[in-house]
Amino acid sequence: MTAQGIFITGTDTGVGKTLVTAALVSVLRFGGMDAVPMKPVQTGAARRNNRWYSLDLDFCLAMASLQPGPLEYARMAPYCFAKACSPHLAAAVGAYLRYARDRSGVEPETFALNEPDGGASILVPPEVYPTVLRLLAGELRRQGVRTRLALGDVGNPREDARAYLNPALGDPVALQQVAWVSFHSWCGAADDEYAAWAALADRLRLPLVVAEAGVDPDWQHAPVFRHDYAMREMAMYFALLTHARPQAVLLWEHSDDYPVLARDADGRFATTARWGLQKQWIAYTPRGSLAIGCNVLTGDRLDACAFVHGADGAGFTLHLGNRLGARICRIDKLPPAQTVLHVVQTTRDQRARAMGDVLPQNGELRIELPAESMTTLTTIPPAER
Repeated sequence: MTAQGIFITGTDTGVGKTLVTAALVSVLRFGGMDAVPMKPVQTGAARRNNRWYSLDLDFCLAMASLQPGPLEYARMAPYCFAKACSPHLAAAVGAYLRYARDRSGVEPETFALNEPDGGASILVPPEVYPTVLRLLAGELRRQGVRTRLALGDVGNPREDARAYLNPALGDPVALQQVAWVSFHSWCGAADDEYAAWAALADRLRLPLVVAEAGVDPDWQHAPVFRHDYAMREMAMYFALLTHARPQAVLLWEHSDDYPVLARDADGRFATTARWGLQKQWIAYTPRGSLAIGCNVLTGDRLDACAFVHGADGAGFTLHLGNRLGARICRIDKLPPAQTVLHVVQTTRDQRARAMGDVLPQNGELRIELPAESMTTLTTIPPAER
């Protein structure tokens, strides 16, 4: 090979030029060549320790395990500019939203880049993310679109994904058009990590939205029809509602990737345990419900969360998740006004089935929880749902 350099180009931003370059450098070095990456011009550069850094070059260097000194680095990235030069992408977003409004009467409340931390659609380095928010906000205003932005929409709820937001959190201008905070729940998180999202949303005085709720991101192989998968998903919902306290949870997704309905031998739709769980969450935790304190003192793998709802707050719902065998659950300190509660259950054999009523005595109640089940006690009559 006699060429002194290889120039990688592409048709647009985000099509994979940096990834191909990193792979090529790594392969050449593995083969014994003294290959190094170069970024002749970097827009949207990051400023650290009074020096400009190329985020694309940093990625290539990391992939090739290279650590050049300051002088050599400057030769690899000779021209760095702070301003990102991809306004056409923001303009495309604005034009699309304006078209949807003008032609179909649809104007979304919020817009988000899908998992920018991992590059599900477009990879945005954390240092560049505030600039992207500014570009999008400015373009939406210019086009007269009232849609605002979601902060985050990151790919998981763990600490590293939340830390991705730190540069944006330090930029008040970037946050001006943010309407809510968002994360995806793939693979779950510890209780304190969920609670940290609640604290962040409270600090910003913004709603928190779980924009993709799911357990297993392997959409091609996730065992969505197995009962143990339904129990894992149920446990995640309890953790989200108890510790993250979001204003909305959006199941990913009602499609052939993660269906809540199966097909029987004749090709007809049949309900699944996940369908029953979703019905109980949605039907008996109506919009505007307010979470109230609920402590679980009995046994292992038992989850609980409670809500009041209705215009006067007189409505009441208690969800109980039992991930072990059948057991008796004792409940006390129920609201004194609740003299009759309707029981709805999802088990291995039944889906959101109405099981009759129970009558608390002096705010106390004992109820049997079937094995691997979700039980809902509510003032909402099941016939209404």
